[in-house]
Amino acid sequence: MPLQEDLKCLCAEARNRVPRTVSLVQEIETLVIQGKILEAYHILLSLPEVFSQETGKSVVLIFDEFGHLENFNIPEVFAHLGHRIMTQKNCLYIVASSFPQQTQAILSEKLSLLFGNFEVISVEPFNFSEAQGLMDHNLKFVKIGRHLKNFIADFTGGHPLYINLLCQELICLSGVYAQPEIYAPIVTQAIENVIFNPWGPSAVILNCR
Repeated sequence: MPLQEDLKCLCAEARNRVPRTVSLVQEIETLVIQGKILEAYHILLSLPEVFSQETGKSVVLIFDEFGHLENFNIPEVFAHLGHRIMTQKNCLYIVASSFPQQTQAILSEKLSLLFGNFEVISVEPFNFSEAQGLMDHNLKFVKIGRHLKNFIADFTGGHPLYINLLCQELICLSGVYAQPEIYAPIVTQAIENVIFNPWGPSAVILNCR
């Protein structure tokens, strides 16, 4: 099936294959429009089970920055999530957060019955060697000096997400200026573009913080 980023197009494309799942997605949309967030949340958590029943496939469900669930003002939001995790045997839940202390508190206090079932993996920033290896992989078709790679590794703090974002912008700018080698002015412009673009991914990341 062709990839559809628009939800309505995706539902139209998938209706014949997973009609119950599509019906629930549309019901969730209607409930959200009506302001019935709690009801929508309950149905949303049932989607993996329904999808698994329709397709015979297991589901991997990722909650990125899952601590923000508290911002939806849903009573016992994590208790409902914990109940679904316990009962949905065909779904692997991955919860990710850039706030480890908050996550630890949620797991130990609000999801205490499940805490023993979670594998906690701490993802630390890359060291200089790892950061440069990631840049070498991303920038394998353009040249860049070691001093600039050292600067990028230091500027990003070794966080792979920020390294990837900068590398993507560097590749774009090297194409725009038809330069096979990246110099300091292009790095400066790439940083400005990534940080100050109001529609860029870094703006979304900063808003989430």
